[in-house]
Amino acid sequence: AVPADGPRASERTLELTQVNNAEHLPGEQIKRASAEWGVRGGEELFRIIADSLPELICYIDADGRYQFNNKAYEKRFGIPAEKFAGRSVREVLGEAGYVIVKPYIEKVFKGERCSYAGYISHRLLGQRYYHIDYVPHRHDDAKVQGAYLLIQDLTELKQAEERFRMMVESVKDYAIF
Repeated sequence: AVPADGPRASERTLELTQVNNAEHLPGEQIKRASAEWGVRGGEELFRIIADSLPELICYIDADGRYQFNNKAYEKRFGIPAEKFAGRSVREVLGEAGYVIVKPYIEKVFKGERCSYAGYISHRLLGQRYYHIDYVPHRHDDAKVQGAYLLIQDLTELKQAEERFRMMVESVKDYAIF
């Protein structure tokens, strides 16, 4: 019987039952099952947290290809997050956008944490103002194997600042100091 929560709940129930019946497994299998459960549980928790945030969060591998994108990507681009997996940053941004972020991608893969704030032309969204944090992901041997990116679209804020600046400048023409 499949529980009311669906096939994933059924899968989890089976896994928990197997772990609870671990006294029947040899010691090495118990360790392996526990480690696997811990990894899957950690990945699931990370996805839940990342998907709850409005910022774009992604992970790119050493080849510059997306391996993880949170749900904010779906909302922003209208494309399921899974569809980004394996696609290159250049492919997703387009050449004009990639030229801007390329130096930062190169820095992060040299092991430097860095940030970018400015306009990027995006082939799907047009010109947007982003703040992007690039964080290297190092393996145990300290070799950089990927990068985490936290991307904030500040376009509306920049537009509001520009409107405010223009309003202040127009008022200065009539103000007596």
